[in-house]
Amino acid sequence: MRVWVDPADGYHDKDELLTMAQRVKRNGLDLLVDLHYSDTWADPGHQTKPAAWQNYTFDQLRQAIYDYTFDICASLKRQHTPPDMIQIGNELNSGCCADGHTWNPPNWITWRSS
Repeated sequence: MRVWVDPADGYHDKDELLTMAQRVKRNGLDLLVDLHYSDTWADPGHQTKPAAWQNYTFDQLRQAIYDYTFDICASLKRQHTPPDMIQIGNELNSGCCADGHTWNPPNWITWRSS
């Protein structure tokens, strides 16, 4: 299940994820959560930071990613629907959230190793 930080259309947000996770677990399925770290689709050619994170410094962005990831996982665990697998970013082989992109190697290396 994909989850976006603050989607404009209201779909694929944390609340929807929590609701769907209950249905998934109730039906005996495994749950894969795909964190896009974006407000919309993220793929190798489109890694747009969430609007709320646009003006963050690189260190603030790293903290926001950590906090967001922790919150999603903790929220799922609290409602007894822990994920069976987490996908950190969606198709981020070329980078994540623009600041950590391969065209900015120091940030990409730092982000990946922290």
